[in-house]
Amino acid sequence: MEFLRSVMWIAAGRWVYNLLTLISFAVIVARVDPADYGAYAIAMTFLILSEVYSTDVTEHAIVRHRGSDSDAAAAGRLVAGIGAVVIGASSALSGILAQAIGYELLAQLCWAIAGLAILQAASGLGRGQLLRAGRVQSFAATVSIANLIGVVSGLAAIFSGLGIWSLVCQQIAINLTAAIVTRAPILPNSADTIEAPREQIEYALLGLGSAALNVMTNRIDVILAAAFFGQGGAGHLGLAKRLIQILQDLVSSSFDKALVSFLSRSRGAAGDIYMIAVAGQAILILPAFAGFALVSGSLVPALFGQSWILAASLVPAMAIGGVFRSAVAIERAQQVYDGEIARIFAVRVFELAVSWLILLPLAPFGLFWLGVGFSLRYALSYYLVLRSRLRSAQETRRHLTNTARTISAPLRATLVMAAILVLIHAGPSDPGIASLLIEILLGSAVYLAAMWLMRRSWLPIFRATKP
Repeated sequence: MEFLRSVMWIAAGRWVYNLLTLISFAVIVARVDPADYGAYAIAMTFLILSEVYSTDVTEHAIVRHRGSDSDAAAAGRLVAGIGAVVIGASSALSGILAQAIGYELLAQLCWAIAGLAILQAASGLGRGQLLRAGRVQSFAATVSIANLIGVVSGLAAIFSGLGIWSLVCQQIAINLTAAIVTRAPILPNSADTIEAPREQIEYALLGLGSAALNVMTNRIDVILAAAFFGQGGAGHLGLAKRLIQILQDLVSSSFDKALVSFLSRSRGAAGDIYMIAVAGQAILILPAFAGFALVSGSLVPALFGQSWILAASLVPAMAIGGVFRSAVAIERAQQVYDGEIARIFAVRVFELAVSWLILLPLAPFGLFWLGVGFSLRYALSYYLVLRSRLRSAQETRRHLTNTARTISAPLRATLVMAAILVLIHAGPSDPGIASLLIEILLGSAVYLAAMWLMRRSWLPIFRATKP
């Protein structure tokens, strides 16, 4: 099936990307001070905004464009340019503000990220062209090559004594390589035309506003952690969130990208592809986040060092949020293809307000409760997105019932796996890396065995569904 092949190719690229990132990330973070990483976690707000805009707005502006490929590239350049200018200027101004109040490292990081916004805009143009053409193999290869070069650059930087700047060097290398390899259509062509430029500008501004609200909502907890517990607290919470994001990219992010790409090439004739995406995603995300929550107490210190044990304790509180955050991506994919940017924007305004209401009262009680708030607000976001997409409460309830039925097999298998791992943790165990690997392998074997025993309840979803 074409859709599942697209998912697998994109997933392959994301696995290479994130596994290499995790290796270099562990090496770099283990050699920097939590307070320095806290400054980076705060400045990373603009880096994340640029990345979200590049993937959710620039790529989709190209993929969903109804005109010729050259017209789509022209529209993409306009959309990418608006994002790069606004995000870059915002990051630079924030750097000036940080310097004025005495945060020199934070100021310098903000200025560097202002320049990175331009590179991310260029790499987004190249990736969008590949997805539009359905060249998912080239997409996967580009992601892998760019990240390999980024990892080498980051590791070279950390062992050269650049400290937290190694992460910046890695991002520069990744985006520059992606732009070059994809031959991103940066320069305009005299024959290009931008159909309905006013609509493209409105799309870009709404997309930018939506991305900004998304990032602001996602960074509230880091800001509150810095306010209540200093840059060290922000560093621990930031690391836990980054690990949740990496795991989400590993097991989930390919489904929404493949769905939008498939819808574009089939002109919206998706059939039951949506249900395949939901079922396939659930099979991966449920055991992944549950397993990570159970082994994080040993895994995070083993990878990053004992100085990050506080970050490890936050992962179980945030794992459920990772599940719902992954599920939201698929629900929004259809809205993105349909051009419902205004509706997405409206929901994110509400999400921002609700997030403050959830997180602000929890912040004084400690970082763990900020982690709980992370999960609560993404569970609520999932419901809000469904409500905005399905329009009526009755339809939403029916959709939730169908989704629960679709994911029941992987959910039950995950509960069995979790029960076995909890029993193992209850007895005497060796905290070493060998014991950790055995736990992971055993948990995987239990989950796969349970899924095999229940195969009659979930395999028909993939066999009987036709795009």
